[in-house]
Amino acid sequence: MKKIDTQSLLKKMINAGIECSVNIPTNTGVIQRVCSVDEILLYLEHPRALYALHFDISEGDYAQCVAEEYSVKCAGITVKGFACQATVKGGFCVSPTEWAAMKGQYCEIHGDADY
Repeated sequence: MKKIDTQSLLKKMINAGIECSVNIPTNTGVIQRVCSVDEILLYLEHPRALYALHFDISEGDYAQCVAEEYSVKCAGITVKGFACQATVKGGFCVSPTEWAAMKGQYCEIHGDADY
């Protein structure tokens, strides 16, 4: 059997009707994404980049969303100068796409503050 590079092998598999999929973590479990050759290669090198691509957000937003456990934190600052840790209204257990759209919002306490 002749040696074949990864990209050529993946192209042959997909052209033969073999689908390659990746499980993408979400706020409610996982989503299975059928991937192109380029997406598979991206995943093999940098999984988080494919996750961000799937949700059409930046890698930084995806990483922060996961770090904040899929909940959008208030963009306000407390009286003591710390970042507010309250979740914004409607921002609990949201998808990464929703998280990226909601980031920068304020909780009910800081919502009326003049920033």
